[in-house]
Amino acid sequence: LANALLRRAEEAERQALRDRLARTAGERDQAAQRLESFAAISDQWFWEIDADLRHVFSAESQVARAIFDGMDLAGKSIEELALAFGCDPFDRQWRAIRRTLAMQEPFDGFTFVLRDRRGGEHHLSVSGRPVFDAEGLFAGYRGVGASITDRMHREGAARATANRFEATLNALPDLLIEADHLGRYTRIYSDAGSAARLHDSDCLGRSFDEALPPEIAATFTEAMRIIERTGRAESLRYRSGDAWHELSGARRVPEAAEDAPGFVFLVRDVTADERQKERLRLLGKIVELMTNLASVVDAEQRVIWVNPAFEAHTGYRLDEIRGQPIAGLTRGEGTDPATVAIIEETIGRGEVCRAEILNRDSQGRPYWIDLNIHPLLGEAGEVQGYVSVETVITEQKRALADLEAAQQRMARIVEGAEVGTWEWMAGDDSLTVDSRWCEMLGYPLEELARPTLDWIFARVHPDDLPAVLDSRVAAHRNGGLVVAEFRLRHREGHWIWILSRGRIIRWGPDGVAESVAGVHIDISERKALEERVVTARNFFFNAMENSIAAIAVLNAKGELIFANSEAERILGLPRAQLLGQDHNLPNWQMTAFEGFPVADPASPFNIAVTTGQPVRGLRHGIVLPDGNRRILSVNAVPMQEEGELQVLCSFTDITDQLETLGQIRAALSHAEEASRSKSLFLANMSHEIRTPLNGVLGMAELLDNSLSEPRQKLMIRTIRNSGETLLSILNNILDMSKIEAGKFGLENVPFNPADLARQVEAVYAMKAEEKGLQFEVLIGLGGDAARMGDPHRILQILHNLLSNAVKFTDKGHVTMRLTCRAGKPLAVEVVDTGIGMTEEQAARVFDSFDQADGSVTRRFGGTGLGMSIVRQLVLLMGGEIAVSSRLGEGTRVQVSLPLPAAEQEVAPSVAPPAGAEPGFAGRRLLIADDSATNRLVLKEMLADTGAEVTLVEDGRQAVAAWTGGAFDLLLLDISMPVMDGLTALKQIREQEALRGSIPVPAVAVTANAMAHQVADYIVGGFDTHLAKPFRRNELLHAISTLLRRP
Repeated sequence: LANALLRRAEEAERQALRDRLARTAGERDQAAQRLESFAAISDQWFWEIDADLRHVFSAESQVARAIFDGMDLAGKSIEELALAFGCDPFDRQWRAIRRTLAMQEPFDGFTFVLRDRRGGEHHLSVSGRPVFDAEGLFAGYRGVGASITDRMHREGAARATANRFEATLNALPDLLIEADHLGRYTRIYSDAGSAARLHDSDCLGRSFDEALPPEIAATFTEAMRIIERTGRAESLRYRSGDAWHELSGARRVPEAAEDAPGFVFLVRDVTADERQKERLRLLGKIVELMTNLASVVDAEQRVIWVNPAFEAHTGYRLDEIRGQPIAGLTRGEGTDPATVAIIEETIGRGEVCRAEILNRDSQGRPYWIDLNIHPLLGEAGEVQGYVSVETVITEQKRALADLEAAQQRMARIVEGAEVGTWEWMAGDDSLTVDSRWCEMLGYPLEELARPTLDWIFARVHPDDLPAVLDSRVAAHRNGGLVVAEFRLRHREGHWIWILSRGRIIRWGPDGVAESVAGVHIDISERKALEERVVTARNFFFNAMENSIAAIAVLNAKGELIFANSEAERILGLPRAQLLGQDHNLPNWQMTAFEGFPVADPASPFNIAVTTGQPVRGLRHGIVLPDGNRRILSVNAVPMQEEGELQVLCSFTDITDQLETLGQIRAALSHAEEASRSKSLFLANMSHEIRTPLNGVLGMAELLDNSLSEPRQKLMIRTIRNSGETLLSILNNILDMSKIEAGKFGLENVPFNPADLARQVEAVYAMKAEEKGLQFEVLIGLGGDAARMGDPHRILQILHNLLSNAVKFTDKGHVTMRLTCRAGKPLAVEVVDTGIGMTEEQAARVFDSFDQADGSVTRRFGGTGLGMSIVRQLVLLMGGEIAVSSRLGEGTRVQVSLPLPAAEQEVAPSVAPPAGAEPGFAGRRLLIADDSATNRLVLKEMLADTGAEVTLVEDGRQAVAAWTGGAFDLLLLDISMPVMDGLTALKQIREQEALRGSIPVPAVAVTANAMAHQVADYIVGGFDTHLAKPFRRNELLHAISTLLRRP
C-alpha cells in the first residue's frame, strides 16, 4: 500500500512537473516567436565563426536565404566562402577582411559585392566583434551582416530576416532519482536520454559525490540543503558536457521503514531550452545593439517595447511612453495622410507592410523612415500586436532631394544656357545628341537623332576642318579637354559658328579614349559681335583721330603714348615728337589760367592719378613753339588698361572762346540790368496806375449803386467798364512779364471745376445779354469732382477765353462746355459765331502784342496779350490748347489740363443772397492811407456797414491812433510818407507783445500787387492782402473774414 501511495504521489509530482515545464515551454516559445519576428523583418542577419575562422552559424533571415539559399556554409573558411559567393578571395575587400580577422580586431561596415547561385548581384555590409572565452582565449567572431543593395541601387527594400529558430522544442523524457538522506542513489527510473547516460545503474548505492562530476554533484547537494530548509527545490540546472539538465522538482520522501527520510529528484533534459535561451540572449543583445529603430505594439497600437536605438533617435524613453498610442507620438503635420491610410489598411488585413513615411521626434523635429511592420498573430490567427523595424532614411531622402534639385537645376541651366549636348562612345561611329543640338542646325530630333562623324565633318566649313581634327588629337595632351570653334552648315544653307567643348570621361587600357561627352554652343552672335567690336574699334579710332577735341593718352610716368591729329595741331608738334614727351614739358611753360606757374602736383595728370577721379574743365596756359600763349581747357580720366594705369586727356583751345565769352558776359550784364530796370518800371507803373485807378473804380462803383436814371447808369457803367479794361491790361502786362522772367508760380490746391464755370457764367451772361447773344455754360458729368491745381489761374483762362468770344461776336451764340470725367483731363471748349480768323491769323493768335488784324484793335480794343497768356498758363500746367477758326463763321478753342483728382471733395461755393451785406456795427476800424482819394473811397464803401472808422494819413499816425485806443481791424497802405505800413505794423506788433495782448487783424491795402511783394507783407505780419483797385464786396469780404476769425 505504501508503495502504491508512493507511486501515486510520484506520478502526481511528475504530472505537476510536466505542467510546469509546459508553461515554461509556452513562455519560451512566445519569447522565441517575438525574437523570431524581429529576425524575420530585420534587414540584417547574424553570423558566427570559430577560432579557426570557419563558419559556424548564420541566421536564416530573408536576406540570408536570398543570398545563401542552397549553400552549405558550415565549416567553410573565409577563402571558401568567397569562392562560394562567386568572389575573388584575393581582391582588395576580401584581403582586408582576412587581415582584420587575423588581427582579432573588431570591424564595422566592410562592404563587398557577391553573387548568389542564380547570378543575382548583392551589395553587403558586414560588422563583427571578436569573442573570447572566460580565460581570454580567442573563440571566434560574432557579427551582423546587412544587405545594402536597396541603398546602393534603390531597387527595393531590405527583406526581413527569416525565422531562424527551430520549432517548439519537444518535451524530453523525465528522469526520476531516489536518494537516501546521505545522498546515495537508491533507485533510478529513466527512459533513454542524455540524463540517463549520466545517471545509470552503476550509480546505485553510490553517493552523488562519488558517482557524478564535482560541479554536478554540488548541484544535487545544494538541492538537498534547500529541501532540508524549505521542503522542496525546483529549477536547479547543471551542465553535463554539451547537455543541460534541470532538477525540476525535488522533495523529501519518507522511507518505508520510517527511518531517516530520503529524497526524490525529477531530472529533465533542458539542453534545447538552454540553447534556445542562449540564442534568444544573443538575438536580444543584437536587437539592443541594432541601429534600426524597433518597436512592439499591441493590437490597438499602444507601445509595449522599444529598443535603445528608438529611444536615442526619438527622445522618448520606454518607461514614459509604454501604453501610449505610437501614432500620436511619431506622426506630425508633415506626415502624409495617404501613406498613413495605406499603412492602416494593410496592417488591418494582417499583412506585412513596407512604406516610407515622415515622422517626428519628441522635440517635433521631422525624420524619414523606411518601416517594415509585421503582425504578431495568436494561435487562432488573430492579430495580437505588431512589431516594426524602421531604418532612418532622412539623409538618403535629403540626398535624393538634393540630387533631384541638382538634376533639375542642371537641366534648367542647360536649357537656359541654350547649349546642345553630345556624347560619343568607342566602337560607335555616331553621336548621341539632344534636341537643342539638332535645333542649332535646323533639324528636329526625330530626324537627326544619331548623326555620324562623317555626316558632321561633311558639314564643317573647309577652312575650319583642320582645326577640328587637331582639337581631337590635342585632347590627349590637354588632360582630355576637347575645345574647338568652327562653322557648321545650317539646314537652310547658311553657316553658324559653334563652340564645341568636351572632355574624355573614360580612357581605355591602351590610353585611347573610350567615352567623350560635351556641349555645342551657338556663338554666331558672339562672332558677329566680335566683328562689330573690330568695326567699332576702328570706328572709335577714326572718331578719336578725327575728333575736333585734342585727345592724348599718358602712361603712369606721365609720358604721352597716344595723340590724335587735333593734339598735334593744338600743341604745334608732329606726333613723332609728341610721343614719349613728359606732360609738363618745360618748353610749354604751363601756367594757371590766371598766369602763375603750375606746380607739377597741380597738373591735371597728377590730380587724376592722386584722386582716382575724373578732372574736368581745368584751364591752363601753355606757350607753343611759335611763342604764342594759348589757354587750354583740360579733362583727365584715370583708367586701367591691361592692368596698367593710364590717363586719358582731352583738351581744347579756348583762347578765342574766352574772348567771345567776355563780350557775351558784358552783353548779358547789360541785359540783366535792362531786365531789372524793366521790372522796376513795371512795379512802379503798376503802383502809380493802381492808386488813381482805385479812386476811379471805387467811386464809380459807389456812384453806380446810388444812381437810378438809365442814362446816368449807362454813363457810369461805361466808366467802370473802361476802368476794368485798363485793369485787365495792366494785369496781363504784369503776368506776361513774370512769365518771361521765369518767376511765374502756380498753386496746387483742391478746387471745384464746376464752381469756376458758374463764376464766369455769372459775369458773362449779363455782357452777352447786353449784346443780344445767346450764351450758355454746359457742365458735364464729374464737374463737381474736386481736382488739384491753381483755381485762380484756371479762372483767368476762362475769363480770357469768354472775354474774347463775347467781344468778337456780334450775333449768334457763345457756348462754353466743361467736362471732367474720372481719370481724364479737365477739358474746356469755347465756341462762338463771331468774326473768325483766316489760317494765317489763327497761326499768330498766340503771339504777344499781336492781333489777327490791326482794324480789330481799332474796332474792339485790346493788347493782344490775352491768348498769349492763356497759352503760357496752359503749358505751365502741362496741358494743351488748340484753336480752329473760319473767317466770318466763328472760332473754337479747346483746352485740356491734366489735373489730378483731389483726395478730398470741395463743396461748391454758394453765392450770398442778393442784397445781403455784412454788418460791422460796434466795430472800430483804423485806416491809414496817404491818398485822400483812397481814404474817401474806403470811408464811403464802409459808410453803410455801421463800423466806426478812424482815418489817418501815414504809419506814424496809425501807431499813435492805435496806442490811444482799441481797434478791431487795421487797414494799412504800404507806401506812405513818414512811416510805411510795414514799419507801422511792426511797431504795433512789438507793443502787442509787450502788453501780452492778442494781435489785431491787419489788411495790407496797397497798389504793390506783385507776388513777391504780397509774400513780404504776409511775412511782415499782415493777415491778408487787398490789391488796389478793389471792389466793395472784396473789401467787405476781407474785413468780415478776419472779424469772424476767433
